[in-house]
Amino acid sequence: MWTDQKTGRTFVSNSTVGANAVYAYTDSDGDVTQTAPTGWTPFGIAAPNGGADHETIGSGPYPSPLNLALTTPQNQGEAVYYCSQDIVGPASCYRSDTLGTSYGPSTLAYNGQGTNVPGGTCGGLHGHIHVAPDGTAWLPVDQCHGLQGGVFSTDGGTTWTTFTIPNAVSQEQGADPSIAIDSDSTVYYSYVNNEPVAHPSQIRQKVTHGS
Repeated sequence: MWTDQKTGRTFVSNSTVGANAVYAYTDSDGDVTQTAPTGWTPFGIAAPNGGADHETIGSGPYPSPLNLALTTPQNQGEAVYYCSQDIVGPASCYRSDTLGTSYGPSTLAYNGQGTNVPGGTCGGLHGHIHVAPDGTAWLPVDQCHGLQGGVFSTDGGTTWTTFTIPNAVSQEQGADPSIAIDSDSTVYYSYVNNEPVAHPSQIRQKVTHGS
């Protein structure tokens, strides 16, 4: 579930049979209206090549210069991203320029092959996507070159770049990492480090595009 902070639109998705097969949004806080008899507008609208697991939805401003070309009265300058993974393999992301009522084609965020394979990038489960005030989209992943990290996009989800967190050792069966972003677009990364302790501690680090 995700609520766009600018428009107030809330999105939900829950499916293991394909991207957006179970997907809906509401502009009325889930209350019944004449145009949404159940309070929600449900439908599946993504292309069929999306993943079937770990769906995540996030939204935020377009990065420059896309904000000049893609802002419309409908989307109010907000891009909506829908990412999911193919169970434990690759992950793909879609971008909506219509505030979640339709989506463009998916792009590969990471290939899921692992860093032991030539050309391999991140693998394993990803956390929730978040969009910074500067329009950068961030997707945390717990398996990247033996470290926790993820991928980010500065071009509206067209391409994705891998990043890692120093000294953040991956766990084979670890929890999904989490990202938070402040008003200056500083990213905070929270994860469970792979340490032989009974109660793993949460560790927070700042990351930037160059990490």
